[in-house]
Amino acid sequence: MELYKKVFCAVKKFLDAELVEFGEKEGKGFYIDIDSRVLYKEDIEKIQKELEKDLILITSFSSSFSKKLNKATQRIYFKVFNSEDEMKNYIKEIEEAKKRDHRFLGPQLDLFHFEEEIIGSGLPLFHFNGTIIRNELINFIREINEELGFQEVFTPHLSKVELWKISGHYEKYRDKMFLWKEDEEEFGLKAMNCPMHLMIFKFKVRSYRDLPFRIAEFATVYRKEQSGELHGLSRVWGITQDDHHVILTLDQLKDEMKRIIEKCLFVYEKFGLKDVKIKLSARPDEYIGSIEDWNFAEEKLKEILEELNIKYEIKEKEGAFYGPKIDFDAKDVLGRYWQLTTIQLDFNLPRRFEITYVDRDGKRKIPIMIHFAILGSIERFMSLIIEHFGGRFPTWLAPVQVAILPLSQKYVEESLNLLKELKEKKIRAKILEEGTIEYRVREAEIQKIPYVVVIGKKEIEENVLTIRKIGKLFTMKKDEFISNLLKEIANRE
Repeated sequence: MELYKKVFCAVKKFLDAELVEFGEKEGKGFYIDIDSRVLYKEDIEKIQKELEKDLILITSFSSSFSKKLNKATQRIYFKVFNSEDEMKNYIKEIEEAKKRDHRFLGPQLDLFHFEEEIIGSGLPLFHFNGTIIRNELINFIREINEELGFQEVFTPHLSKVELWKISGHYEKYRDKMFLWKEDEEEFGLKAMNCPMHLMIFKFKVRSYRDLPFRIAEFATVYRKEQSGELHGLSRVWGITQDDHHVILTLDQLKDEMKRIIEKCLFVYEKFGLKDVKIKLSARPDEYIGSIEDWNFAEEKLKEILEELNIKYEIKEKEGAFYGPKIDFDAKDVLGRYWQLTTIQLDFNLPRRFEITYVDRDGKRKIPIMIHFAILGSIERFMSLIIEHFGGRFPTWLAPVQVAILPLSQKYVEESLNLLKELKEKKIRAKILEEGTIEYRVREAEIQKIPYVVVIGKKEIEENVLTIRKIGKLFTMKKDEFISNLLKEIANRE
């Protein structure tokens, strides 16, 4: 309580404010909500100066909404330190994180931007460069899908609400859905893919020979996040999922889950995400189905994780309303954990949609279902990797992989020949020829292009390329460079 009094006294020195609420928020430190005018940067700087001697740092501030007062208030977050050095190190880490902020790097690297006034919040526009990265991510997961035996489908972006009433989303999830009426019928933008994938399974009679039935879709779903929850690409309204569903028997569950888990961990390693926490999310307060099915499903997931010798923790009441799930949280280069894959086990939706298959004995039986997305939301995963790599993507992901710099106009023709050869081999390259060589090298560095190739008299005479990669210079024969580059891209190194 003394801590809250101290920070509020500092606020009162500079603002006409009343304390409304205070508390702690996991991962964000402690906060106070005040009833005052909108805060400005200058206000925060004055308050911060007052608190420095007590080793208290203001980490963020924003408008909030007080249910107590039923109006907008101002929230300030604080963090307290044990020493001046600890506080300085924290500030240094925050400054480094700001340099990697995807909301800053996205427009700078011509990846994406938002038009909030005309298009709306949480609806990003992906530029050419950003779309290249999206497509590379999708191509990677398509390869994984082929290895796992998934086939791809395409389903509508909207449907009548009858579909969502059967699935239970209309009852449990409608606050997050975009709904409207058309000719006395109610429709909704797709918030989930699973009901439509179940309808594809149900289209014709399936037998035990068709199981596991593996279905995948790169689908954009729409969820009505509150404006205060939106954050760059990490929280948006239009979410593109690399969505997967498996309809299978209980006997097939263990083998299928193990294959999925192993592939997820393989994908993370390709992005240097090797520190992964596994969590088992158990039955929430609002759920569908029987307690017996939930208990059985949770025990099955524990059994699978233990057989894989995977350490995990239990997250009470964090499961989806239709089944328990395994969550994968991966640590990035800044030490932050991001939730990526969620693998959900579902006994309920197949029953609700009356999904059956003909078993060996000729009887119709109800299968079970697995839901998962390896990357989760492609938008959110992009925000992660932009910050993880600081915008300097591995070559296979980089929108431009090679920048070619002719030393003068005399070497443009040779540069064009190299450009043509690289493009024929599907290597993304471009020529930078405006300005001094120093300016163009700096421009390639700002654009974070992995390889910069300089072509001049020496390079032509000696039949080599002078190559710059992250500040290091070396020469190499053209054929060797292209061969190494193709290998690096193919292996996603």
